[in-house]
Amino acid sequence: MYQDADIYILDDPLSAVDAHVGKDIFQQCVCGVLREKTRVLVTHQLQYLNVADKIVVLKAGRIGEVGSYKELMDAGLDFASLITTHVTGQGSSATLLPVNNIDKPANGADFAKGKEKAAPAPASAPAAAKKPAEQKGKSIIVAEGRDVGGVNVQVYWQYLAALGGTPVVVLLALGFVLDQATKVGGDWWLSHWSNVLATAPYGTHVSTAKYLLLYLLFNLLNGGAVLGRTLALALGSIRASRVLHSEMLKRVLRAPMSFFDTTPVGRIINRFSKDNHSVDESVARAAAMFISTVLSVFGAVVVISWVTPFFLVVALPMAWLYQWIQRYYLESTREMQRLDSISKSPIFAHFTETLNGATTIRAYGVQPTFTLENDRKLDHNQRAYCCIVAANRWLGVRLEFIGTVVVFLAALFAVIQRASIDPGLAGLSITYALNVTGTLNWLVRMSTDAETQFVAVERVLEYTRLETEADAIVPWNRPKTDWPPAGDIELKDLALRYRAGLDLVLHGISCHIRAQEKIGIVGRTGAGKSSLVLALFRLVEPARGSVTIDGLDIGTIGLDDLRSRLAIIPQDPVLFEGTVRSNLDPFNQYSDSDLWDSLRSVHLYEYVQSTALKLEHPIAENGENLSVGQRQLMCLGRALLRKSRVLVMDEATAAVDYETDSLIQKTIRTEFQDRTVLTIAHRINTIIDYDRVMVLDKGRIAEFDKSATLFADSNSIFYSLVQSSHNAPTAAH
Repeated sequence: MYQDADIYILDDPLSAVDAHVGKDIFQQCVCGVLREKTRVLVTHQLQYLNVADKIVVLKAGRIGEVGSYKELMDAGLDFASLITTHVTGQGSSATLLPVNNIDKPANGADFAKGKEKAAPAPASAPAAAKKPAEQKGKSIIVAEGRDVGGVNVQVYWQYLAALGGTPVVVLLALGFVLDQATKVGGDWWLSHWSNVLATAPYGTHVSTAKYLLLYLLFNLLNGGAVLGRTLALALGSIRASRVLHSEMLKRVLRAPMSFFDTTPVGRIINRFSKDNHSVDESVARAAAMFISTVLSVFGAVVVISWVTPFFLVVALPMAWLYQWIQRYYLESTREMQRLDSISKSPIFAHFTETLNGATTIRAYGVQPTFTLENDRKLDHNQRAYCCIVAANRWLGVRLEFIGTVVVFLAALFAVIQRASIDPGLAGLSITYALNVTGTLNWLVRMSTDAETQFVAVERVLEYTRLETEADAIVPWNRPKTDWPPAGDIELKDLALRYRAGLDLVLHGISCHIRAQEKIGIVGRTGAGKSSLVLALFRLVEPARGSVTIDGLDIGTIGLDDLRSRLAIIPQDPVLFEGTVRSNLDPFNQYSDSDLWDSLRSVHLYEYVQSTALKLEHPIAENGENLSVGQRQLMCLGRALLRKSRVLVMDEATAAVDYETDSLIQKTIRTEFQDRTVLTIAHRINTIIDYDRVMVLDKGRIAEFDKSATLFADSNSIFYSLVQSSHNAPTAAH
């Protein structure tokens, strides 16, 4: 509405709301605020058609009829048959939607002329303005937490355990120590060899083979140590990555629905992409390079101190200075790395939302807005990264200075002691001092890199400790193979809230649904209809009360045992990328004839038969190559195959036309004749012939009886729902 466009294309926006809300939206918005706009309404809601200027009836991809409501009714063709069969029920062309005052705009709404008029603020406005402030902090999406200070030592221990435990750690330690020892030994042997050659009397033959063979032995041992260490580290890191990823995935997939309500999908993607990538490739490498560099620095200090012992006098204050610089740098960089990781989550979330809403974004022509928002989030993330780079430059200057001092002191002490040390050892000392400049620099970077990379392990481990749903299987309380044998359902004082601290959405519901009954569940939007389904499948655990199916309290058995014995067709059809076969029968439990029977029952047989690959016809991601109605029918076919004693339909036919809805209901009455069916519906005629109708209002059962009994009471909520749906003749009949 706020776009103030000239043309509005409305693709069945009223199918998922109840009759009261749908009527208000249609009258006040479509026919009120947008009264001077061109409006194209694609809909299965036939009760709105009598106020349309022109109706276009599509059939098999072609225009079947065009005209006004009266013209099409007078013609007596397909449209008239559809109206008389599914709406009026008496063959009359009575008005479906009252047209009184329908052309009057909603109060205060003058968007059609591009003028937004603000109503005067009431006298109580200042007091009302305080209300949002009182509700501050009750946001559904919780801020992403981050640890502060050093990475907890438990993170390192848990990673080492995932790496392979004590055997792998011991093997790695031996490999690192042997690597450094053979490296220093080889360098010392070269200096000794050069001293022997330099001090041997003129003409004396020195055996080259002995020195060369021993030097070769040092290098072979070094190569073996490096190879063994590298293989152990590579295999261990792969194992650790697999273990941590599997545990994180298991926890996320079994997390309660409240977790997904409060956690943006981008935040989850960040853990499984950036953080898991660091665990895959960077953590073990950074830790290995840190340990190797520590041993290199230790070896250099040992060699320099051995050759020039006076170096130890200045080594201690230099070590303190070095350690202070390292700690100062590390504390800053570690927190910036955490900020960098956290600031990536909004990027993933926004990108995912943009992809999912690409059609809407293009339709409204707001691509620049979303591009700018993406750039803003990237810039926010780069602020932390730029600080990390600047800190690196700050560190480099100071470490180069310390390295230069080390070289100067090593050379100075070698000159002072030139009369008492061998030239070869002096050269070895200065060589190690020259190397230590880069090594010290590298050591600080690697120590920081190692700890910051372990931030990724820290974040992954956080998701391995997520609270999960109840046990999938309770070994000591498994239901019988044929449970539930009948489908008798009893609710006792059932109360439900979505998360701790929130208000109840169901308030002590108690009722008994007999086996094989067909129960319609109706009510205004927000009355608690879908919440009742969540409780039945234990997607949300009850705050109190119980649900019993055939004498068994469902709260005492495992979730897999419960959910595998029930069937549901959700309001939003869920399909997966694959084929028709894999979506109908993901576990290959049924024969082809069973699949075709199921497709025939849900009236998709002709469509699938017309495709080249039949049951192997590809289904795109989320079923995007099917219409919404076809997706819903596919979900119905999947439920029919299961042959469960209890079937729940949550607005399953809201997106299909009346004729298909009637065919589906006929299928349910025949295929599920001996099953218990609970149907949540906004279309009253969908459940009008059910055994009983449950009317929910504000989380409580307001009415529960046969539809004819409820409709006979003009003061009942059910009566008002029927009147709003304009199906009174059908209901009375």
